[in-house]
Amino acid sequence: MNHGCNKTFNFGPIFYVLNRRANITTDEYDQFMLSEEEIDPNEPPEGIDNRKALFNPLVDRHLEHYMSTYEGSVRNISKGQELFTNYVYFYGKDSWSYGIQELRSQCRGETVGTVVRIEGISS
Repeated sequence: MNHGCNKTFNFGPIFYVLNRRANITTDEYDQFMLSEEEIDPNEPPEGIDNRKALFNPLVDRHLEHYMSTYEGSVRNISKGQELFTNYVYFYGKDSWSYGIQELRSQCRGETVGTVVRIEGISS
């Protein structure tokens, strides 16, 4: 799943969706709907922790599943449409500023993502 630049993500926190269906319009999940351009790269939101950089093959191979346990569609998804999520909150405090600046650069078309860079895929 790729990052949905500028709020084009269609997959995200399912509690945000459930609250909207219950007419709860302000809650703690609103912050997870902010784009890379809206978020402050110099100040991580409350609750963002420092993730330990330990090699764990079990966690590494199932990271996407672990990270999306409480996620679902936040917008209508058409048949065949690619799923996009919000990578903004995939960074801990130590890499917060770098991560946000990197997402902004990619979304503006100034740089490419890590997989493209490592695999040398040209567009």
